[in-house]
Amino acid sequence: MNISDKALSDHFVITFSLDLPKPSQGRRTRTTRDIRLIDKQNFKEMLSATLLSCPPDADPETQAELYISNLEEAPNHHAPVRTRNITTRPSAPCKPYTSIAAVLGWEILPHPAHSQDLLPSDFHLFGPLKCHLGGMAFEPEGDLVSESKNLFAHLDLDFFREGIYSLLTRWKKCIDLHGHYVEK
Repeated sequence: MNISDKALSDHFVITFSLDLPKPSQGRRTRTTRDIRLIDKQNFKEMLSATLLSCPPDADPETQAELYISNLEEAPNHHAPVRTRNITTRPSAPCKPYTSIAAVLGWEILPHPAHSQDLLPSDFHLFGPLKCHLGGMAFEPEGDLVSESKNLFAHLDLDFFREGIYSLLTRWKKCIDLHGHYVEK
């Protein structure tokens, strides 16, 4: 990629694509145990029977080992392990996020129409980025990315605050005007 003109318009879009491999769909084995199926009364009776089955003259260490071994076996008897094979899909939608928002009672707003107030074409970072990268030539895309990161690392924190606060005023204006582009 070659950026040669420092005076490019803010409306000029620079695009490039990286031929990165798609993440593969992995298969995972998931083991679960439904402990809600355990009958508490039967579980208690089984543990009590364990203590009663121990010989009365056994030392405390033997009793503890017998109790622990039965305690470890009890879930296998009352709530067996279930195994499922799951195919992971990196591009799958994030459903839990939506359901959590619904559970919390949050109102999900529809995506707004294009608005110059919400999506300014003179994005706060474009100006300094354009000045910094102007006249430079980049062979691999990695050089472009590293040079951009270098610029952002050296920008002052107040620069980013200013950009965020300008968005807040634009959003507030859009809300006050009920989504209209201009005041009526």
